[in-house]
Amino acid sequence: MIIIHENLESEARIIAQKIKEVLGFPIQISKFNLSEILIPIEEFQGYLIPNKETMHHSLDSNKRFLLLTEKDIYYAKNSKEDDWIFAYEYDELNETPIIISTARLKQNPVANFQKRLEMLAIHEIGHDVVKGKHLQEAFWVNQQTGYRLKLGLHCPDNSCVLYEMTDIKTPTPEIGYLEIGGEPRYDSGMDEIIERLQLQFFCGTCTKALVIHSSYFA
Repeated sequence: MIIIHENLESEARIIAQKIKEVLGFPIQISKFNLSEILIPIEEFQGYLIPNKETMHHSLDSNKRFLLLTEKDIYYAKNSKEDDWIFAYEYDELNETPIIISTARLKQNPVANFQKRLEMLAIHEIGHDVVKGKHLQEAFWVNQQTGYRLKLGLHCPDNSCVLYEMTDIKTPTPEIGYLEIGGEPRYDSGMDEIIERLQLQFFCGTCTKALVIHSSYFA
């Protein structure tokens, strides 16, 4: 796997070490200007992630990539409050690249930054390597507006790294909630998940469903 970063060498090394510990495959690190593929959203003061065609043509399809940026990223540009994301995994592409933003990970307590970054990286890779039928569709639901953002398949076990995280702290019920398998959840804060996270990161069910493609070792 190759980690491509924008002046985030130390953060890239943190991720690389944790990936080796948890999943066992080697990591290469290189520097790249991601401004060439990220699309500015001036009214949000953020960036729209590239579409799958742009991402596909920018990468070697025989390798796995993780792109690391400090820019604030958005999945869509319908809502500034709801469309921002910590990261995204392009599961519709053969090379399944991942893009991760550190923009919102340095909120207080800043001491949790490294754990947040490590967990987020393993979570996103988990989307590609966990193939179990136990995974359920997740949504972020804005309680005030009714806006729903589709978040993809996630583990329903809230002690698993593949459980969905919707913010650093769990939003209050008045603001919104995570929905998994049609069930509202009020425990999706990143820091709360860190506190209850399995020692091996993945729950037993996800561990049994791990299928790691050979391209991770290329």
